[in-house]
Amino acid sequence: MRRSAFSVSSLILFLFGVLIFQTAVFAAEASGSDVENLRVITGKAYENEYTEEDYTTLLDFEYAAAFLTDEEAAKYPDLSKSLEEYNSMRKDKIMSDFEAWRPEALVMYEDMPEYFNGFFEKYDLLLARADSRVLSFFEPVSMYTGGAHGSYGREGWNYDTASGKLLTLSDISPDPAKLLKRVRDLVKEKYPDLSFMDDNFFTVEHEADYSYVLTNEGLDFYIGPYMLASYAEGAQNVFVPYKGNEDLFNEKYTIAPECYTQALPLNENVLLDLDNDGDMETVNIYPEQDEYYNYRQIHVYIDEQDYPVECYCFGITPLFVHGRDGNYLYVEQTLENDYRKLYLYSIGADGVEEITDLECGFMSVIGVSDGYSCREMITDPDSFQLESRTDALSTSSISRKYHIGEGGIPVPDEEMWTIKTGRELTVLKEFSVDIIDEDGNVLEEGVTIAPGEKVTTFRTDDQEKIDVRTSDGRIARIKIDLTSWPMKIEGTDVNEIFDGMMYAG
Repeated sequence: MRRSAFSVSSLILFLFGVLIFQTAVFAAEASGSDVENLRVITGKAYENEYTEEDYTTLLDFEYAAAFLTDEEAAKYPDLSKSLEEYNSMRKDKIMSDFEAWRPEALVMYEDMPEYFNGFFEKYDLLLARADSRVLSFFEPVSMYTGGAHGSYGREGWNYDTASGKLLTLSDISPDPAKLLKRVRDLVKEKYPDLSFMDDNFFTVEHEADYSYVLTNEGLDFYIGPYMLASYAEGAQNVFVPYKGNEDLFNEKYTIAPECYTQALPLNENVLLDLDNDGDMETVNIYPEQDEYYNYRQIHVYIDEQDYPVECYCFGITPLFVHGRDGNYLYVEQTLENDYRKLYLYSIGADGVEEITDLECGFMSVIGVSDGYSCREMITDPDSFQLESRTDALSTSSISRKYHIGEGGIPVPDEEMWTIKTGRELTVLKEFSVDIIDEDGNVLEEGVTIAPGEKVTTFRTDDQEKIDVRTSDGRIARIKIDLTSWPMKIEGTDVNEIFDGMMYAG
């Protein structure tokens, strides 16, 4: 029987299509386009104790936590459970140390109150990578329990996002011994004169002594004081990039999103590829304080070259942003009354350059349990929230969605800010509003709101309008004038129209 020419040609076209599809899939994986950024909330909690006599700090403890947003927890329940276990472990350790150290701290204070320095143990949590394949974070830790000096270090945590498994070197690398040999060679090259240098340290049997995180670009390997050198010689850290070391890593963990962020510690070296050439630059963010412990200058060291920028603030939170058109440094500065501003810089191997500043800050989250002070940092440059403050019909925290546009500047994805905690107000004098739907479409114009009506604020453009919910569930859009103080509605002082407004000083 003669084979149909149509069937043969169809088969050829089918096979060709399969090849094209597989090639496209491989290209997508290689570029990271199928890897999604992961939204993570980080939290801090505090335990302190002071002496009754003179209110001297006896114990000062801080510890951190990590949570997935509700949406992410539903997608990755195993990872969410693993983070709950981590949070519980860290809290239990802190509380155990707090109780164990109290008697000794009290004895030392009573013996020499004039020379006493409070005991402290402080863990922070900084995200190194957060996506649909890997969640990695490191904990800068410092402590003091008496003696000549305190101690410090860094612990690393790496989780498979899908399974929630805490990753080991054997998960990360097909040949962990070979990976450790590469780490050893880099340490010898970078620190040729270490006092305790021991090749046996770099063996799989010592895994419990290692601290490392998987970043978007490679393995950041950290060695604390006293591990390979004296305290005076400090810590050591080296970086093994995925690029050029493909045989050392499980490919699954080497593919990162096209755009990503990485939290930056203060006063610590971090290795970043600032000009996307495969070579890592050493970055250190060192804020300089005055005699009142206020920050007056930020030194951005790139390969030990100082690029100072001016500031005037009480707190600093830096973030590295790898965008589609460049690399950026976002620095949140905390000012008086917890007011925040966000300063944007372009950053490369040859320095930093200020782009602009915004009247807002990274997102804060209210309502997470166990006493944590929480916030959601930017982990996805294509979708994140920033927070600001408004004085529209009361002082309130407001937030809205953004993405990073050209030149590293955040672009709002919505006109209106959400008022995080709406305030119920009582109408004193009638005025007119437009009744709208959730999308802002006008349903009725010139509707009168009568005295005695209760309304609750819930969103504003922070310029000329604010939306409130009426007691019967309708949405009323109020035109406001924020250019004068007190603000006005239809030319009338808002204090004559509403009762219940509250403003921060």
